Parts: sequence; structure tokens; C-alpha cells
Amino acid sequence: MAQTETCRTTLPCGAAGQGGTGVFRLRKGAVLGVVMSGLLSGCALLPAAGPTAGAFVGDVDETAVQYRDGYLLIPVDNSVLAYQQEEARPSFRGIASRSLPNDTGIGVGDVVQVTLFEAGVGGLFSSLNAGGQGSSSVHLPEQQVARDGSITIPYAGRIRVAGSTASAVESRIVAALRDRAIEPQAVVAVAQGNSTAVTVTGDAVTGASVPIPTSGLKLLDLIARVGGPKAPIYETAVSLTRNGRTVQMPFSELVSDPSEDVYVRPGDVVLLTRQPRTYVALGATGKSDQLPLQGYEMSLAEALAQVGGLNP
Repeated sequence: MAQTETCRTTLPCGAAGQGGTGVFRLRKGAVLGVVMSGLLSGCALLPAAGPTAGAFVGDVDETAVQYRDGYLLIPVDNSVLAYQQEEARPSFRGIASRSLPNDTGIGVGDVVQVTLFEAGVGGLFSSLNAGGQGSSSVHLPEQQVARDGSITIPYAGRIRVAGSTASAVESRIVAALRDRAIEPQAVVAVAQGNSTAVTVTGDAVTGASVPIPTSGLKLLDLIARVGGPKAPIYETAVSLTRNGRTVQMPFSELVSDPSEDVYVRPGDVVLLTRQPRTYVALGATGKSDQLPLQGYEMSLAEALAQVGGLNP
């Protein structure tokens, strides 16, 4: 059963002249907010008919800490807020790692470039240019690895490359040409690593499919390659989906905590969404409204100023 923290503030009711108790229940891990509620017992339905600022301050009972109806009633202070925020904090480290992933090799769908060399002219891959000079190398056209995991090499036939590193494929090609070419050598490079691609999408980023280089790719590097978030950092959320599990956190936390900058892997999906932050002002304020939080941080005084302050 989820743990629940409940906070009580005793307020007089400005409209009816009767005392009321406002109870705010917060599930463990929820983000705690400050709400000046006019929906108290005995109050009129209009938000402006809530308690006045003077009555609110004058009747606060700072010693009201007791059990009632199975709930712990506690005052809200900085330690409670810090506890709530820490308990609710997600982490990419639960589904990913900061260590460099293993090289999975060439995959089906990758585009590879093969260059063949011979020790001298007059061999299988030699050619003469206009000046009569000999050339003992040839660049084969780029090839996409077929579904059977193979590519075609002249005079060597089909060479299986899927699941192998570039150096292993080079050795395989040389072995197939050894009896036909003059001391053959081969260089294999992956031109497009389609099988190692990571998908980046969302309304706060330019979507793309980004191949992972052999050196690996971290989450922030991936986001930078597609141009970064289009929304303000403090209004952007980033989620990582891997093997059916998804973790989401504010983009600002990813930037501020290097331990969350994990390596992405083939098949990962990274989603960046804009999540505007708002707050609701009710009760003994100049007006009742839902307003945006301005900037990265906003104090309670600044939030009250946006709604005309407290009623005198």
C-alpha cells in the first residue's frame, strides 16, 4: 500500500466565520505544492470568499502535530519537501549503464565500403591509367548488408559479415582471394550503421534516426546531434525506452547530473516533450487562476505577485 503524507493547516473561514481544517494528502513520491484553498467547511463556493490573509496568519497552530483517522498530520517545511523530491526522483541508471557497450559488429541493413589492394601491378585488381601507370587497388561500390547477412566481393563470392567486426570481415575477404590475387589486402568500413540506430522523437526536438559510432554515444551527445531541445530546458522532459521499460526525468536534471548521461544502445527510443509548468492560485488571493511558472525557478512571493498578492 502506498505511503501517504498528510498536512493540516487550521484556517478561519472568512465568509462564514467558522474554523475549518484543510487536509492535503500527498502520495509518497508526488511533487508537493502550496495551495491556498477556499474550499473549506462552511465557506461560500466562490474562491474570493475564502479566509483573509490576516485571519490565515493569526490562527495558524504551529503545534498541531497529531494522529487522526489513521493519518499522520505534520506541518510542511523544507525537510518534508526535500524528502518528497528525493523519493520521487527517477533515474536512467535503472535501465541503462554509463559503461561503454560492447561492439555488436556489422548488422543487417548497414552500408559498408570495401577497398581491395594487391602487392603489385598486373594482378586481379590492377588497372592502367592514361599515363601508363599501374594501380593496384580498387574501391568497390557501397553495399547494404542483405537479410542473409552477406555482401558480394568480386572473385570471392558472398561473404558473411553480419555479427562480425570490420577486421574479421577483412580477414575473411583476404582468405577468399588469396589464391586469385597477388598478396591481397582488404579494408572494410561501415559507411552507414543503420542496424545500430537510435530513434529520437517528440514535440520538443527534431526527430531523427542516429547511428551509434564504434566509440559509443551518450544521451546528451545524441540529443546534441539532432539540434538539442526546441523548448526551454526547464520545460523539457526526456524519456528513455529500452527493452519495454521507460524512465522519464526533467531535461535539467539530465544536464546537471553527469551520472544520468548514460550510453544509448541500438533500438533505444529517446523522447523529448515539452511540459509547461503551471500553478493554481485559489482562496485568499487577488484572483483565482492557473498561471505559468516563469523561468527556471520561481519563489512563492513571485507567484503571489502574479495574482495580485494576498487579500488584506
